Amino acid sequence: MTDQTTTARYDELTPSPLNPRTTFDEAKLDELAQSIAATGILQNLIARPIAEPANGVRLEIVGGERRYRAVGRAIEAGTIPPEFEIPIKVRELTDVEVLKIAAVENLQRDDLHPMDEAEGYKKLVDAGETTETIAAAIGKTRRHVQLRLALVEKLDPTVRKAFREGEVSLASARILATADTKRQKEALGRIKKGYITTTSHLHRELRDELPKLGSNIFPIEDYTGGFAEHPDDETERYFEDVAQFKRLQRKAITAKKKALEKAGVTVQVFDHSKQEYFHRSYWDKTEDPALARTVIAIDWKYGVEIHESIAPDDEIRKKTAKTAKKKTAAGDDKPKPLSQAFTAAHYDTAHAWRSELLQTAVAGDPKTAKILACLGLMGAGGNLYFDGEQCFGWGALPVADLVETRADWARQKAPKGTLDKEDDGHGPLRIAGRDYENDQPKRVAALYEWLKTLKPRELDQLFAALVAGRLATKRNLYRDFTGDSPLALVLQKDLGINTAEAFTLANGERRLALLDGIRKPGLLNLLDTVDGLSDKVCGSKAPASMPVKALKEGIADHWPVGGKTPAPVTIGFASAATLKKRLTSA
Repeated sequence: MTDQTTTARYDELTPSPLNPRTTFDEAKLDELAQSIAATGILQNLIARPIAEPANGVRLEIVGGERRYRAVGRAIEAGTIPPEFEIPIKVRELTDVEVLKIAAVENLQRDDLHPMDEAEGYKKLVDAGETTETIAAAIGKTRRHVQLRLALVEKLDPTVRKAFREGEVSLASARILATADTKRQKEALGRIKKGYITTTSHLHRELRDELPKLGSNIFPIEDYTGGFAEHPDDETERYFEDVAQFKRLQRKAITAKKKALEKAGVTVQVFDHSKQEYFHRSYWDKTEDPALARTVIAIDWKYGVEIHESIAPDDEIRKKTAKTAKKKTAAGDDKPKPLSQAFTAAHYDTAHAWRSELLQTAVAGDPKTAKILACLGLMGAGGNLYFDGEQCFGWGALPVADLVETRADWARQKAPKGTLDKEDDGHGPLRIAGRDYENDQPKRVAALYEWLKTLKPRELDQLFAALVAGRLATKRNLYRDFTGDSPLALVLQKDLGINTAEAFTLANGERRLALLDGIRKPGLLNLLDTVDGLSDKVCGSKAPASMPVKALKEGIADHWPVGGKTPAPVTIGFASAATLKKRLTSA
């Protein structure tokens, strides 16, 4: 490839149709035209001869079209003459070589529009280049090239036009490129009307109804539809053909159920679409063949979870009580481990109660609340929920009385209509409406002005309550039954939370609620642990002969106040390992 250095007039040159750049910054072209008029062209253009010159045009520009356009402007402005000689390096080049040179020159520029960049890559791919060679030539990653190619290959023309005109951001365009044409157009309409204002909202709109790859139980080779990719994670893919996915999933579920039943397994199917809801917290593992079954749980996207050897907690409890009664009558009963004396529902209640104790303590300590806020903004999870969404599996985060009291105060004092009137399961307090509503920015501005008027103490109290209301002892309160997180344990120690004292000071009704889910062995253990409690609750009766309800009510009513009375073994803060140790040693 030999270069011939020469000059040519403006009217002897023509832009290359292979140039990926189709848009040029008008202001920058004017600046470049002024610079050329003052100092000339400092860098040669690259051109190739035209096979059949016409109308005086003899060279096709390969590199330097911006300089060529700036010369045209300077000639029109009269700052340089029409016969101005432009320095040129002339090369004999094929179309593929022209594409490579134009692409490398333009694609390395920061001001190139992403659609121009994408179309440049597409021309190179059509000419036989791979994403690997393109990436190496321009100093970008292969993934970057693939994402840009998706803009030109998958975006609907109406979306591409909106993207070029600035109605859609690059981040939104990348997300839209992962959806089918119909959903792209629907989403674009909602963006233009202001119903979708953030990329996270757009992602939810396009992904919420699509089943995720991996949620299928049918062989993936049976699926013939397309896949949508997450724009930032190529390993996260979604089934685009939802109807085909559900059809294959139903067929696989039926086959799985038949195979299990043929093997002698009892199978129970919960289908969310039929309003059949499966709550894992109400089921326990069991080895009893008379109770054990396999549950096939189908979620709202038709994803499937299979749970083996489980049974409803109340069935296990009834069977256990019935068996114990028979063994007692026969005189061959053996003591059961204390760990079997507590149901999943009891652990749920205990965690929620400890979460409320944490919230109350943090709501009264603005410094700790600020530390927790910093952790949350740094991305800490597991205990802190700052995203405004519901948490804890099937239910909402518990809210302590002190937190709710301060939330009520804010609702009364804030500008009318700016805050939700009552807790809706998304935390103690939130701005009214949703982020895509047109009036939302006005509410935010009004709240900002109101918050500025608060006294420092009022602001500290509200801030501490808001942070506290997003705090819990652990993630997923209703799916994991034992053990508090390390952060919860540190907070309990630093804030001096005494669960035994709190249980003692609680009223009888609250204590009774906390005893819910404790089976008779656990209640008898409490009577043995607390001095004098058995006499007050049972009198002359044998504790083991009393009904569970009577034992709970008696313990709740006669729990001793004062002294160093311990709380029930499952009530106090503890890691999973510590709790296990307590249960086995009690």
